[in-house]
Amino acid sequence: TRERTAYTLLRHTGRHGAKIVRMVWADIERLGQNTELARALAAWPRSHTLVLPTCSGAAFSPHGFGNVMRRAIAAAGLPPDCTPDGLRRSAPNGPSGRSQVTAAFWRRTMGSGN
Repeated sequence: TRERTAYTLLRHTGRHGAKIVRMVWADIERLGQNTELARALAAWPRSHTLVLPTCSGAAFSPHGFGNVMRRAIAAAGLPPDCTPDGLRRSAPNGPSGRSQVTAAFWRRTMGSGN
C-alpha cells in the first residue's frame, strides 16, 4: 500500500515527510542497497517519476501527506503519539529513545511486509 511504502521510506531514510513526498526513483537508487528498503520498494509500481504520487500523479503537499498518515495511524489503532516524524527519527542514523519505541510499535502493528 501507499501507506506501507511511506512507512518504509520514513523508517529507512530518516527523511522528513516533506522530503519523502518529493522523492523520485533516482533518489532511491542513490540511497544504496538497504535490503529491507529495496525489498519493500520492489513490489511498489514504478509508474510515475515520484515514488509516492497522489492518485492524480502529483506530489503530496506536506499537509496532505500528514493527513494520509494520520488516517492510516488511526485505522491501525495506533496511539496518537505514533507519528511519521517519530518514525523517521528512529531511522538507523536517527536519534534513539522514545522514537525507537514508536518504530517498534509501528512495525508490530503495520506488519513487516509491503
